[in-house]
Amino acid sequence: MKRTKAFFLTILAVMGLCSCGESSEVKPVKLAEDYKTPAEFTIDGTEYVASFTRGGADMWECEITAPETVSGMVITCSGESARLEYKGLTYETDRGNIPESSAVTMTAAVLDKLISQKGVTYLKNDKGDITATGQIKGQDFSAKIKGGKVKSLEISGEVSVKFT
Repeated sequence: MKRTKAFFLTILAVMGLCSCGESSEVKPVKLAEDYKTPAEFTIDGTEYVASFTRGGADMWECEITAPETVSGMVITCSGESARLEYKGLTYETDRGNIPESSAVTMTAAVLDKLISQKGVTYLKNDKGDITATGQIKGQDFSAKIKGGKVKSLEISGEVSVKFT
């Protein structure tokens, strides 16, 4: 009898410890549709600093400010067109000609998906932190949200972005 009682107490203790740090699903988080935010990208070990601007459902602009080798590059997507500017040169093309797998277009696509709230799962941990997960263009993503703003995101373990 004492062994059985000790066994059940052990099981309860283990279950209690395992339940710490659990996440529970929560309602989608409403994000601003238009905004401007500084961002720090890490892509294959290289760090980039940029300013991300969203001006409506079909307009994104990313201005890269570091490293110096690409500082000043501006990528703008609006409607069906895209424009790349760098050191006085401008290249305009159809939006479909911009690689879908680029860090900038993937980040914009994830943020658009988070704003639309479609196909995204939101989990809240015991500290109140919200993590949104989903897929974009066949790639898994995870985003940390706090105070109604995306603080960071990771796309397939290859691209990480911190919004400051």
